[in-house]
Parts: sequence; C-alpha cells; structure tokens
Amino acid sequence: MTKAPRSPLLRHRRMSISTIGLLIIFAFCLISFLSGSIGANAQDPSSTDLETLVPEAISTPPPPCAPGPGGQCSICSFNVKGESPYEQSLPVPTPRPGFDYVVQLVNESSTRILAAANAPNQGSATPGGPVPGPVAVEPRENSWVLAPKGTNLKWPDGTPLNTLTIDIPKGWEGTDCPQSNPHCGANGPRFYPRTGCKYDIEHNLAQCETASCGDAYDCGKQALRDPPQASAGRTPASIVEWTFNAQGGQGYVYPDISLVDGATLTVDVQALGAHCATKPGTLAEPNWLSQNQPLSVHGTDLRNSSRCMKSFQLTRGQVGQIIQGGGGDPNAIVACFSNCGRYEYPGTPAADCDPDSDPACKYWKDFCCFTTPGDPEGIYGGKCSVDSNCGQGGGCWDLGGEIGKVCACRAFIKQQSCKASVCTHPNPPDASSQPPFGHCSDVTGVPIGQPDPSCIGDDVVHTVFPGAYTWPNDPQTYSSDARAYRVIFSPGGTTVPITKSAAVQSCSSFPAPYAYKAMRQNCSDEIAQGALFAGAVPAPVCKTSDQCPVIPGSSPAAHYGCDTTAGRCATWACSIADGGPVSTGAILCHW
Repeated sequence: MTKAPRSPLLRHRRMSISTIGLLIIFAFCLISFLSGSIGANAQDPSSTDLETLVPEAISTPPPPCAPGPGGQCSICSFNVKGESPYEQSLPVPTPRPGFDYVVQLVNESSTRILAAANAPNQGSATPGGPVPGPVAVEPRENSWVLAPKGTNLKWPDGTPLNTLTIDIPKGWEGTDCPQSNPHCGANGPRFYPRTGCKYDIEHNLAQCETASCGDAYDCGKQALRDPPQASAGRTPASIVEWTFNAQGGQGYVYPDISLVDGATLTVDVQALGAHCATKPGTLAEPNWLSQNQPLSVHGTDLRNSSRCMKSFQLTRGQVGQIIQGGGGDPNAIVACFSNCGRYEYPGTPAADCDPDSDPACKYWKDFCCFTTPGDPEGIYGGKCSVDSNCGQGGGCWDLGGEIGKVCACRAFIKQQSCKASVCTHPNPPDASSQPPFGHCSDVTGVPIGQPDPSCIGDDVVHTVFPGAYTWPNDPQTYSSDARAYRVIFSPGGTTVPITKSAAVQSCSSFPAPYAYKAMRQNCSDEIAQGALFAGAVPAPVCKTSDQCPVIPGSSPAAHYGCDTTAGRCATWACSIADGGPVSTGAILCHW
C-alpha cells in the first residue's frame, strides 16, 4: 500500500528527545520527514548522535541493566508488569549460544492459529552501498502452529504446545537506517497471528482469512523466493514490529504494536528476564517498555461488535473463503479496521483521486496522511497559526522555540476528549509527544456525539490497545534493554469467535455447487501431471461461457469458460503450486 512514511525513525526520536535543547533538532527532522526526505524504513536514531552510520559489523548490544549514556540503571528487575498468573506459569526462555535475543510467542485464545514472521534485512551502511539479503527464521519447534491455550500437549523440550520460541539471528539486529542514508533499504522484523488458515506444512501452503502471506505456510521464506513473494502479511493484521539492537538507539530494543491498518487478534508484548525497570539515567522516560506494560487490555477484543461499528468490520463473507453451502457464519468479524486501513481496503486509491468529489479519497488522504513523494504541495511541515491553515485534516502543532507552529499529520478521536489512561500520549501536557488530537468531525463533518459511520476514532481503538500505534507517525513505540520477550496473541482470551485453523480438506468434500466430479474431469490433465492441490469455486450449470461468472480481477472482464461436456462452468484452478498463491476467489483443497 502507499502511505505517508510510517518510519520508527520519527517515532523513536519523538520519545527519546525529552529536553528543550533537543526539541529544535526534533522539529527540524520532523519537517524533513514529513516532506519525504527520510526513508520509510529508517529507524531508531539516538538523540545523542543523529549522524551515526550503521557500521559494517553490528556492534554487540549492551547487557541488561548496564549503564546508559544518561547514567546508571536505577533498578534491575525481573518483574513483568501486567503479567497474569497463567503467564507467570510459562517458562522464560534464554537466547541460545550465538544469539543475543529470544522471543516467545504465546496463543491464549481457545482456537488453533498460525504464527508468522517476515524476513527482515539490515540496510547498507552508506548511500548506494550493498543491501544484505533477507533473513528468515524458524522457531525452535520447527512449526508455526500454535495450539489453543489449555492444551495438555507439550513440545519435546517440555514447553506448552501453545508457545513457540524464536532465537533472533544477527541479521535481524541493527535494522535501523542512519540519518545520513535515507534509502538504506532496511526491513524491520515483525511477528503477527494468522487466523482461519487451511494449511499443509509439507507443501508450504496456508490460505488464511487474516494476515495471509501470499498463501504460504512459512511467511519468512516467501522473501527468499525468486522472485520474492509477499512476506509481511496481508492487512489488516495485528503486528508486533521491532528493531533489535538499534545501532542509532543506544543498542536498545524498540518494539511496538502496529495497528495503522486495523486489528485482528489483540496482542501484547512483555519484557522478560533481567531488565532495567526504567531507562538508565532517565527516570521520566515515558516510552520505556516495562513502565508501560501491558500495552493492551487483556481479555478484550476490538472485533467485538459493540466496539467495532459495522462499517469498520471485516467479515468472513467479505474475505470470501467460506465454502458456499458448507456452513460458517459469513457475518463473523475477523478484523476491525482503523481509519487509515478502512480506506485502503481492498486496494489503495489512486494518488490523483479527487477528494472534493470522492469522500473515500478524502478520508484516505486525511487519515493515511498521504502525500506524493517529497510532498511538493507542502501539505505538512509548513508554518501555521491555527488548524484551519493546514490542509488534508492536518493540525497546527506548536513546537515552540525557533520552530514555532507547523502543520502535521495527526490522530482523530471520536469523542470530545480522550482520558490519559486510554490515549496515553496526550497533548498537552507534553507538547512534543504528538500533535494535538483532531476530531472525526474535522474530517467527516458529523457533529461530535452523533453516529458517524465514516470514522472509528483512535480513542475507540485505544480502549483495547492503549499502547498501540494506530495512525501514521504515532509515538506509541517503546524501548527496552531486555534480551527476552513474550508476544501474546489474544491475551486473556476472547469471547469473539476465531475461525479455527486446520489441515487442507479434500476437494471431494465440497458441496454440490462446486461440482467436484465435473471439475476433476476438467482438471484431469493437470492431475495426471502431478497436481496435488486445487482452488475450488462454485461451478454453475451452463451452455455457453456467457452464462458463467466473471473471473475475479480480470481486465477487461472475462467469463470463465463453459465445459459443455459436463455442462458446468470451468471455474476451478486445477493446480496450486507449493507456496501458493491460490487464485482469487478460490478455496484451497487437495485432490
């Protein structure tokens, strides 16, 4: 998708610059960022050295509780703030020899799901320099399947079957971009849950209702294919993204929960093992992870229909992977969009769309902070005195000092105000934390307090995710010196149904509208050549091709052919390759 840059560079600078003396540097970099001069993959600069280059060899991260540039660690702790009794019962992993970090994934839902990780890479040390290739990982368990919470089964090492353990490779460290190299090509790590998957491990297939990565079982390996395939997970998805051992960020770890496109399952992040309870030498650091845990409200779910209004719900029927006539609730909610995600689904609008005649275009540009590269129109970063001086829903952000007031992308809330326990970065009192909230009414024109189906409001999202990143350039990012972390999918469980993941089913099990026997005959040549999997689509009765459905995505529109021998439309994809993808609108099954 095309967005305004959502770089952790700006986000981490925003949290790390806490003194008036550095505020001017911050504001200058903000304007540069919003005008497009800083790359979208830049991450985690240090406030003490904004020109630090990523070294050719990634330096070793500081040990937990080590003194930082600001001073000593006040308290070295093993306490996990917000940890439930169940989480206390789980083993705390330690990195294996040769690794600096380890991440434990935990499924606390009552449904089997698939976990996923992308394939990150470090960037070039100098502009135009070589960019290292992507690095995929495998859990210690050699599986991405997470059993439901409460299972009595265990992995061979004795850990519960609803947990996975990932040792973080060196290639996942230092994925931040240097300030002087805006196009270094780094790609940061991310973990995310996938739900409603039909999967076959041996043939690397997984067609999922949410967060599918090109219909592969192993998402990281997608980036290693030739040509590379989708690796990051289809949005909306609840994503936990990271910078490990940030070379421009004091060697700390910078995680965040990214919901700019929306949420599937609730997720949370915990720092485990030894860690400094507050940032060394900086007791007032507002974005130190262990001081902010939990980042989400356990036992809650944004997908709940009482929280996610109908116009922002993504349902099973809309995803289109329900077997027609095979049961399943098409109205079951699988995700809840954020404001930006709602208007970028199922596809990003054209950059030259007209916001004056197309409300969806207007909302996309306002909520996603879209600008053409370089922001030639000067939408963000220009001087202002009041909000009305700023275009595209921007707010007038008073940075004080020599910078003064500038137009900036901002968040939008539904109510008049948002209490600090929900929106944890209010402005005021900390003017540098983020631009003041706008209101949905500023964009949609619907008065505050009136039903507004066009804007969900960041205050609504933050009732479930007070510590999540929900709009472009949100400062909801955190830092830590721990070496072990836990990512929890559906912490505290949920009462909102989750489609269970299961093995790919036989094509012969599909109900009558799919015309299995006729389609098997139609695909007999491919089957004889070794085809193992198909993409099933209902096959209506026909006499001519004009009576058959239009092929999804065809341009110009074309109809499926009519198999006149069988009297059925030849709708099935006869052969699905290992690793996918599955044809648009088709359901994965095995011959």
